[in-house]
Amino acid sequence: MSLDHIAAHCVNKASNGMPVTSTNLGASPLFMQIGGVQGSVGMNQSVISWSDSNGTIFPGIGSPSTVYSSLTNLFTSGTPMNADTYAVARGKSVIDCVRDDLSRLSSMNMSSADKSLLQTWTDLLHYVGGTVSAGAMCNMNTASTLGLTGTLSTSNIQTTANTFQDLAVLSALCDSNRVIFLKMPANGNFSAVVKYKQSSDGSMQPIGTDAHAISHRIGNAGMGGQCIPDALAQIQAVDSFYANLFARFVGRLDMFNEGSGTLLDNTATVWIQEMSDGDSHNLNNLTILQAGSCQGYFKTGWAINVENANATMSPGASSTDCANGSTAANLDSVGTPPGTATMPINKYFCNLMNAIGAQADSSGYAAPGGTAGKISKFGKYDNTTYFSDGGTKASVIEKPGEYTELLA
Repeated sequence: MSLDHIAAHCVNKASNGMPVTSTNLGASPLFMQIGGVQGSVGMNQSVISWSDSNGTIFPGIGSPSTVYSSLTNLFTSGTPMNADTYAVARGKSVIDCVRDDLSRLSSMNMSSADKSLLQTWTDLLHYVGGTVSAGAMCNMNTASTLGLTGTLSTSNIQTTANTFQDLAVLSALCDSNRVIFLKMPANGNFSAVVKYKQSSDGSMQPIGTDAHAISHRIGNAGMGGQCIPDALAQIQAVDSFYANLFARFVGRLDMFNEGSGTLLDNTATVWIQEMSDGDSHNLNNLTILQAGSCQGYFKTGWAINVENANATMSPGASSTDCANGSTAANLDSVGTPPGTATMPINKYFCNLMNAIGAQADSSGYAAPGGTAGKISKFGKYDNTTYFSDGGTKASVIEKPGEYTELLA
């Protein structure tokens, strides 16, 4: 089961409205495939979401209108809010709204067991309530602010990505899902929206092929060979396109106030690449960009090297292979030297799940309804060499826990 499903089963609301337990799971994640559903049939490289341990592919949603229709069912009507709902929308917690009644109840004679239950209930409200009003901005006015009215724009990959981003923001404001994934096409052709150099007539020249072929430097999915002209410049242009998309998304999340901060402050919003080295398919030194502290759980404004702040780590050959029109060679066999990047991504996934309130069972793995505290394990191995024989070795996590360097 992939990370999105594990997290969603722990922190999403259960479809029957009852508390989440090991047998009553939270609803599936909102997985949106920008550019249409890919990887829904068979086994292929575009699959990133698996709904169970039996290899069941979770295709997600490829139509913006499908997501939008599901949200309009949640929109608040035009009737006025009651006083308590309005107070929460203005930033008060649920505790603030019932404080007088709670004080009177606490002053009554009751058994120590009842007093303990009342305190536990109060603590739980503090924990899950905060000052965030789930659904207070789930209405047509918010949809209009985001430009989600009439026909949803999907004229090219840029407008489609923008539309799905805005649907993700609206979904978060409606609290319709607490785990939201957006995936760009595995073989995205951005020639209509990504330009990388100026032509002799003064116009900007588009990239020449799809992003996957460019990542291999030779214009196709093969390994090694003559680099296409301006391979590195085209890769840089695609990366800049992604960076601008992420910056826009972060800005949209920061538009809406929630409690003492914004929607951005209450989330951990992550831009993660498929791999760190596009040709040799290397995962070492993978750069992850995160915005939002998830209600103060994470540091913000930092660049953090979790490899013990090692300043001598090699950047690999990604930015030098194909320089000056040379042959793509180093990336095929070298990439980033594995001895210089040994910190597993598993630990970061533990950070994310802990930040959103998922808890572990006694084994340290995430568990719906878990009560054993922080999650310290994810996946089968955190030592990638154990996959070399096809993963026949028994499951073992050698470095349990999260990255404390990331914590506020």
